[in-house]
Amino acid sequence: MVKDLTIDKVGRIRLPKEVRERFGNKVRIRLFTDGRLMLEPTHSIWELRGSVDPKGIHLSIEDMHRIVQEEAMQNARS
Repeated sequence: MVKDLTIDKVGRIRLPKEVRERFGNKVRIRLFTDGRLMLEPTHSIWELRGSVDPKGIHLSIEDMHRIVQEEAMQNARS
């Protein structure tokens, strides 16, 4: 899909409905050194819920936070 967009006086662009429906309300803009732009969808962790099969692993949110903190501490030591 190729769409031409207009930038208004304050620098806003309006995304076409089909783009908003596909990507949602938040997008990331990636600027390349060759002048190209790319829009990518951004998702919160909650939007991804249910997208992975846990294969019998059940963790509480507290366990998840603990694991993330432990990994961050290990990475900080490396």
